[in-house]
Amino acid sequence: MIRARMNQNMIFLLGMILLTDAFFILLFYLAAPSVLQIVITAVLIFDGLVFAFSYVFFRRRREHQLKAIQSFLEQSNREHFNTMLEQVDPVFHPLLSVAVDKYKEKEFLLEETGEQAKQYREYIEAWVHEVKTPLSLGTLVLGNHRGKMPKDVARKMDCSLASVAEQVDRILFYSRLESAHADYYLSEVSSEEVIESALEPMLPIIEEMGIRVVKEGFNQRMICDRRILTFILSQFISNAIKYCHSQNGMIQVDAEYSEDLRTGGQYRIRVTDNGQGAAPEDLPFIFDKGFTGHHAGRQKATGMGLYLAQKYALALNWSLSAEPDPKRGGFSVSVIIPKIEAGEKRTD
Repeated sequence: MIRARMNQNMIFLLGMILLTDAFFILLFYLAAPSVLQIVITAVLIFDGLVFAFSYVFFRRRREHQLKAIQSFLEQSNREHFNTMLEQVDPVFHPLLSVAVDKYKEKEFLLEETGEQAKQYREYIEAWVHEVKTPLSLGTLVLGNHRGKMPKDVARKMDCSLASVAEQVDRILFYSRLESAHADYYLSEVSSEEVIESALEPMLPIIEEMGIRVVKEGFNQRMICDRRILTFILSQFISNAIKYCHSQNGMIQVDAEYSEDLRTGGQYRIRVTDNGQGAAPEDLPFIFDKGFTGHHAGRQKATGMGLYLAQKYALALNWSLSAEPDPKRGGFSVSVIIPKIEAGEKRTD
């Protein structure tokens, strides 16, 4: 706006100068034609000096105005606001006052919303830790009294506790997703240990549903965040449990390492089920928040597990992929982790 106004001022000033010059040249032409050439030369020199001085003056004034506005935007206090008013044309003062009031109102609402979100996140985290206590107690009591109840009842209790624990962990990871201070920790881990950690809480449900688990391609050691990788794999496994074959369910988990000139070394951990898979039109949206797809069995899902997995993967510069399994007709989800040498620091 300031630059446009400056250009308008310069054009107006130049136009007025030329109009005035034309008027006085006409008078000299009528009064003293013999000195007309000298007058024209003097007028043009004078016009050039006036225009150059005016241009420099308006340019410096514009720079001061822009600097004052920039200072106010960086530090929106009363001192910078008064400085801005001193530099900017008075005609803009009412407009600037309204704009500043709106700016401060939006800033206040933003801070208030951020504080509310922070308090909500802290409450959810505290609630998750509190609810884990009765969950652990329930698991302990069930273990101590397992022999006093029918096996099928004990299995169903195990499944229920495992399902609740999974949902609680998912809530905790969701609440931490937007945290300004992410506590990622990279260390050397074994793919076998991480996969076992992800499978262990799911075993009661896997056994109850009679699902067979096949593990291949282990013995891979990598540097990554163990906690995040375990969570991502647990979401893959939970997804596979829900949608594998109802009569002869099977889940395959495999880990492999590969490298090429373009991507360098990378680890891939893949979880595959033998269910009906996903419709081709659903694949681009598998990792979208709340997406459940057109599969009849997916309509009761929340669509949050793979979404959270994708978010955490992106935060660590990992990537996820989903594709149909042509061999068994099921569905395959993978996490790809770039190789990091020991002692290497990530900057992305």
